[in-house]
Amino acid sequence: MKTGAFVNRGLVRILSAIVVINLLFPSVSLCNAALPTEVLQASPLLLEVQQKVQKVLEELDHSLAASARELAQTGLGAPEARSILAEMCPNAHYPFLVDCCTVNSRGRMLLVEPAAYKSCEGADISSQEQIVRLHATKQPVMSRTIAMVEGFCAIDMEQPVFSRSGEFLGSVSMLINSEALFASIIPPAIKGYPVNIWVVETNGRILYDGHEEEIGRNLFEDSLYTPFQDLRALGARIAAEPSGEGSYAYYQKGSGSPIVNKRASWTTVGLHGTQWRLVLAHEVGTNETAKSKAPVASHVLDRIGKLCADTELQKALARGDKAIGLYKFKEFYNENPGLYSVQWIDPKGTNRFGYPPENSIENASIRKHKLSTDRPFLKAIAGKVATTVELPLGEGGIGVFYLHPVYSGKQYLGMVYAISMKQ
Repeated sequence: MKTGAFVNRGLVRILSAIVVINLLFPSVSLCNAALPTEVLQASPLLLEVQQKVQKVLEELDHSLAASARELAQTGLGAPEARSILAEMCPNAHYPFLVDCCTVNSRGRMLLVEPAAYKSCEGADISSQEQIVRLHATKQPVMSRTIAMVEGFCAIDMEQPVFSRSGEFLGSVSMLINSEALFASIIPPAIKGYPVNIWVVETNGRILYDGHEEEIGRNLFEDSLYTPFQDLRALGARIAAEPSGEGSYAYYQKGSGSPIVNKRASWTTVGLHGTQWRLVLAHEVGTNETAKSKAPVASHVLDRIGKLCADTELQKALARGDKAIGLYKFKEFYNENPGLYSVQWIDPKGTNRFGYPPENSIENASIRKHKLSTDRPFLKAIAGKVATTVELPLGEGGIGVFYLHPVYSGKQYLGMVYAISMKQ
């Protein structure tokens, strides 16, 4: 890849964050230290994934635009044009790129890289929707997921190419494996968190889901979803609204598993008029009906202090005994109505486990996620002092965190903490 083909990543990150906030909350001033409640209640995990996906799309778009400018000098079928394509595809930093090609003004593929797809040269793609749109508008386009002449479904990103005199020559194309793109971003972002993020086009086609059997299905057409009319009704809202929240009933972990109630929030990524919805889903826990019974903060801290003084729990946490730890947490949870969860995070910032599982993070490093919303949480762990903080939850909403240090002898084991949902 030539130097300068991709824009500075730090700048893109900053600009993308600004775009995300301005798109979702146009009234927010970045000069204000305090963000409105709706920003705080949005899932930081969902916003993190949104920012990362949008950043990748914009980087690829900038790269393709730079190649279009180079091709304007060389022409679309020249030997030098093949070198320009080869510098984009393949790309180790973006393994979800499939191929890159030049397309003439009649919609015929001229040159394709890498060589594995050379057999596609000469194919007529003039009837594909994104090519029709590009030829009509002479503007950059990005397709939906469609069947490609290469023999698979992918997303096509195109930039128009003009000669030095301004004549429309055709376009340069980049094919993206959407499933691989999302798989490179979503699983690492939500690892250990009790959520699933799925991606759907506005026509109902599911581009990505943590449960692979869902990928490629259409929410509005597939018979799998016929019994779940509240899911389809929510899907209609997701298709129509760029962001929002709602609830639905569906299988807990894919078809055949128990049916549970889930809460969903969604947002949007996309380019050039094509949009994808990112949907974060979280199983509604057994405590949801107890939100109105939120406990008094001082009482919770006192009770957690007594829990942390339990020598059996101390010994269990010191040796990493999850079974006994969960037993103790379950007892505490059941004895204190109104709690969202009870969890343990070790001194290194790894959330080990908690009860109930559907509201708890398991074996995930909070420190490695580097969410800005977690800084007060990590500061409390380092301070080793009982404290209460209000923070957004990864699954959305604002939680009141009651943290208490736990020791085994003189060994600091981290914090045991409980969460109640803020009204």
